[in-house]
Amino acid sequence: MALLHGVLSWTQGDETVWSIPLGAVRVIGEYTTTGGPGLDDYFIVFVAAAPLRVFAAPIEAGGSVLPELSVALNFELRCGLANRVDFSSRILWPQQLVDHPLLDFGLSRCGAGVWAFVKDAVMPVVNGEVTEEVRRYVQRSAEPALAADARKDARG
Repeated sequence: MALLHGVLSWTQGDETVWSIPLGAVRVIGEYTTTGGPGLDDYFIVFVAAAPLRVFAAPIEAGGSVLPELSVALNFELRCGLANRVDFSSRILWPQQLVDHPLLDFGLSRCGAGVWAFVKDAVMPVVNGEVTEEVRRYVQRSAEPALAADARKDARG
C-alpha cells in the first residue's frame, strides 16, 4: 500500500487493486476474522463518501503506510486488534469515533434445505457491514458544509 501525491492505493504485483484520494476517506478502521493463521485475518479499512464505498486490504499490505497516514491526517493511527482470533472491528480515525465498532458482523445463510443447513453449520459465512453510526457519519461528512469540516479535520 502506498500514499503518493495524496492518493492511497493498494497494489498486488503490477495490478492496482484499488485507489482512492485521501481527501475522500471519511473513516479508517481495522477488523479481524477467524481465518488465521492460514488465511489473511487482519485488515485495514478505508471508508469513503459519495457514495459510501469501503476499501480494505490485509494489514500486512497497509501497516507500513500508517505512520505516513498519521502525518497526513495530523492524528496518530493506532491499531489495537493484533492477535485477536474472532470477528472484531474498531475505528482508528476520525478522533470522535476512535474505538467505536466499524462493522456489524452477521451470518449469511447459504440457502434452504438439508445441505444448506449442513454447510451453514460446518462452514458458516460471516459478513461485515459498516455500522449505522459509520453510515450516518459518512453521509453527514458528504454534505457540503460538513465535508469542509472533515477536510479541515484531515489536515489538522
